[in-house]
Amino acid sequence: MEEADKSNRKAARVFEQLEAAQATNSEMEAELRRLKVQSDQWRKAAEAAAAMLSAGNDGKFMDRIGSLESNYNPIFGEVSSHYDEDMDDDLLKKKNGNMLRKIGVLWKKPQKLKHLKALKLG
Repeated sequence: MEEADKSNRKAARVFEQLEAAQATNSEMEAELRRLKVQSDQWRKAAEAAAAMLSAGNDGKFMDRIGSLESNYNPIFGEVSSHYDEDMDDDLLKKKNGNMLRKIGVLWKKPQKLKHLKALKLG
């Protein structure tokens, strides 16, 4: 009889451990799904940002590898005056601000949908 009680207690402990492991597994799967959705959102935002950046330069990525000159214009490939550089800097700051705003809008849209789905489910 004592051996049967010992076996029952051990079975109960193993069952509790199994339940705990299954709960942890479910939590980890949910976290993995959440991270996958988040990484997809980041990928889409990065693709959208790259598309917006390249669209501003006839489909070519804008970069500054053409010259080490501080006033090199990557679009036209020429050195401009410092006055033009100041204007370009202002324009670039404005474009960057608009780009960040657009990316922010893209980022918020999936979050709003996710929130609405959670409200419908809950």
